Amino acid sequence: PQYEQTPLNINPALLSTEKDIKLALLYHQNEPWKDLNMKNFQMSLIYPLSLVKNERIPQRIGLSINYDNTGKRGLINCTGGSLAFTQGVTINRWSVLSAGLQASFFFYNNSNPGNYTTGSQWVNGTGFDPSQGIAENINFETVKLFTVNTGINWNITNGSKPKGNLGVSVYYLNKPIYSFLNENNKLDSKYIIHGNYRLFKINSLSISPRMLLVYQNVNLISFGTLFNYSFKSDNPFLAIRDCNLQLGLDYRYDHSGIVS
Repeated sequence: PQYEQTPLNINPALLSTEKDIKLALLYHQNEPWKDLNMKNFQMSLIYPLSLVKNERIPQRIGLSINYDNTGKRGLINCTGGSLAFTQGVTINRWSVLSAGLQASFFFYNNSNPGNYTTGSQWVNGTGFDPSQGIAENINFETVKLFTVNTGINWNITNGSKPKGNLGVSVYYLNKPIYSFLNENNKLDSKYIIHGNYRLFKINSLSISPRMLLVYQNVNLISFGTLFNYSFKSDNPFLAIRDCNLQLGLDYRYDHSGIVS
C-alpha cells in the first residue's frame, strides 16, 4: 500500500534523491473481506552519508522498521526491518546515476493458533468439527525471512532541484522460504520499474506524471500525476517562509484510485 510514500519498498537507489534527513511514519489498515483485518505500521529514516567528502558522488543510508498484523485476532504477526546503502555518481550537471543494495530481515509468528483450522477437522458423515485436532503442530511455528534487494536509479535534475527519475529494481534475489509448513514455498523475485518526470512548471506550480510497474505473482500497474506547489519568501513577518505542498492522484489498474 502507498508505494509512493515508501522508497525502500520500490528501489533502494531512490535514497540518492533525498538531500536532507527524512523521517517518515506510515500506518495502513485494510479489511478486504469479513473477519480479515490487515494492519501495517512502518517507520523509515533516510540520512545523507558522507564517507567521501565529494558532492559529485552522493551517498545515502536508509533504515526502515515494519510491523504487520493479519487476522481478526492477530493470527499472523510480522516484525522486521531493512537497511539500505546507495552510492551515486554525477554523470553531468543535470543527472546522477545511483546503485543501491538493501538487506531485510522479517520474523513471522503465529500468535493465535487456536483460530487456525485445517481440512483434518472435516469428519465424513458429520461435517466440520473444530474440536478435532488440526494434525499440524504450529503452536510455536515461526518463519525467519532474510531478503537481499538491489536497484539502479537515474535521477534527472535542474540545477539543484529534482526534475524526474527512472529506475529498475529486483527484490528477493535469494528467493527465501516463506511458508510455515512447506520448505518448497519460496518467494519469487519481484521486478519493479518506476519513473516520474516534471512535465511543466508554471510559477510555483509543477505537474509530474509518474508510473509504477511491479511484476511478481500478483502484478501491479499504477500511474498518475503529482501536483507540487512551492514558494519561498524572505519576509520576516511570515510564519512559514519555505513551503512545499504535494497532491498525488494515482490509479492502480483494475484495483483502486489513490489520493495522497
